[in-house]
Amino acid sequence: MDRMFVKCFSCIQCGETFSVAKPLQKCPKCGGALLVVYDYEEVSSSLSLDKLRSRPFCVWRYFELLPVTDRSKVVTLGEGGTFLHRCKKLAKMIGVKELYVKDETTNPTGSFMDRGTTVQVSKALELNYGGVICAATGNYGASLAAYAAKAGLSCKIFIPTGVDLGKLYQMIAYGADVELARSYDEAKALTLRGMVDTYSASPLDPFFLEGEKTTGFEIYEQTLGNLPDRIVVPLGSGGHAVMIWKAFNELEEAGFLKDVKVIISGVQPKGGPIAKAFMEGKGVVEEVERVETRFLDVGVKSSPYASLALKAIKKSGGFVSMVLDEEMVQAARLLAKTEGIFAEPAAGSAIAGVKAALDAGIIDPSERIVCIITGSGLKDVKTARSLIKRQKEVKLTLADVELPLRIGLTKLRILEVLSEGKLHGYGIWKRLKTRYGINVKLPSVYQHLSELTTLGLVKALDVEKYPRRRGRRLYVATEYGASMVSSIKKAAIEYLYE
Repeated sequence: MDRMFVKCFSCIQCGETFSVAKPLQKCPKCGGALLVVYDYEEVSSSLSLDKLRSRPFCVWRYFELLPVTDRSKVVTLGEGGTFLHRCKKLAKMIGVKELYVKDETTNPTGSFMDRGTTVQVSKALELNYGGVICAATGNYGASLAAYAAKAGLSCKIFIPTGVDLGKLYQMIAYGADVELARSYDEAKALTLRGMVDTYSASPLDPFFLEGEKTTGFEIYEQTLGNLPDRIVVPLGSGGHAVMIWKAFNELEEAGFLKDVKVIISGVQPKGGPIAKAFMEGKGVVEEVERVETRFLDVGVKSSPYASLALKAIKKSGGFVSMVLDEEMVQAARLLAKTEGIFAEPAAGSAIAGVKAALDAGIIDPSERIVCIITGSGLKDVKTARSLIKRQKEVKLTLADVELPLRIGLTKLRILEVLSEGKLHGYGIWKRLKTRYGINVKLPSVYQHLSELTTLGLVKALDVEKYPRRRGRRLYVATEYGASMVSSIKKAAIEYLYE
């Protein structure tokens, strides 16, 4: 066992402390959010800048300030160590002197979530769990599935309708057992059924959040201790902003920094609870009924860390702005065209927030600003397609090819039928009508079959011959098509494309 640096959990609400020997999602006494506390004197005596710089530039470079105590249990895919880009063209376009982006799209599964999941899954392994279970809206589920696969743990994920198709594909590819719920609240409730020997994981788990703070540690190193004037973070639960703030305070506690002076600011979609509380001058964030966005990762209605995020932002002198979905999409497009970084719209919200704040005179154009770009645009298939469609000139090769898979309800039902055995077009048409109540014309069935064959999900067999009448071609689901059905047939396709 390695030297112990972690001390306890501490409740941000009542101040009670608890052992880290078992996972806790919230304070057992008052239900408040928990933070992990370390022995900073021990950290200071053990860790130096020279020692840090001798290690690989990744999340586990900061082992002494992470809650895993046994290095042999670390599960890593090479997360962290992401590039801090100077964005000269984008800065000029939006009107700020120095703009940088911390590019989290280069993490193993394409998002900042990998920083937390590597710690969370390592801790689950250290505590001898055999599997993980969670509710997820996208990036978190994809990340958890990948790290569970690496660790050899089983992974069960409940998702709401509306999850980005690219993220769903990732979960399935990594071998997770994915099941659909009608809403995120229902997905969370389903995880409470529990499974023997299974770690109940969440992006609000204190162990997970400890990994997120390494974003702040890296910014400290990449700026050689000369922190930027402002860091702008997309806000979902508020956990990432809280942990970046915690990172700088821990560096101060351990003697690496003196007198932390950096402004933390955040961005939420219209109706976001943290932005709403900030604009109303409140000190406590209350749950909202609805956040006006189609981007689920930032459409969080409530969070135990929301009020602490608001406190960190206010204490640092920051702001929280609201942006529309279209502003996020345009910001992501601008970032891609000017700096070569393809971000999903939720990640682009940081750029949109800076632009809105500059236009409103909230930000001084002379500031050095770092925006956290939290996830890759390749994960949001629908938006990626819409960005391409907006181009006035698209090469013929793109115009002639269907960009990512377009699997709708009818196609899925056809796949279900053909995963049961071979059948001809008329038989498929009849079964769609009698079993599923799907009324389509027979030529449409053959069009679907043609598209499914092109996608490699269905295979056309030899013609079935009959005496004195025309033969009929048989079709069957390929192994790939059948595996897709078994993974997502419970996901009632409200979120997939027709």
